[in-house]
Amino acid sequence: MSADEVKAQGPDLGQGIGLEDFGDRQLLRGHVGKEAVVLARLGSEVLAIGARCTHYGGALDQGMLDGETLRCPTEEGVYGRLGLAWIPPELREGRGELQAAADGGLPERLIEVG
Repeated sequence: MSADEVKAQGPDLGQGIGLEDFGDRQLLRGHVGKEAVVLARLGSEVLAIGARCTHYGGALDQGMLDGETLRCPTEEGVYGRLGLAWIPPELREGRGELQAAADGGLPERLIEVG
């Protein structure tokens, strides 16, 4: 069973759910088949996403909505614990650092420049 599969955890969203079941700007974890899903309600619009953060594996139903972006519950915490300012993924990714980390190729010590 993959990290996104569940044993009927939360409501079966494949059966549908009413807007009255969760409020505006709230998150709801459920499943469609064996796949864990999180719904985010933004006014009358409902968006669905896989239940796990692709960066850190965090449970997205425990994350927070920042505008129309769902933030992983651990991402800002990791930066905070390191004493670093949080930088949005679109500004810091795409430079090979995730693959370098997976390959063990990041430096032991980071130096702040500028």
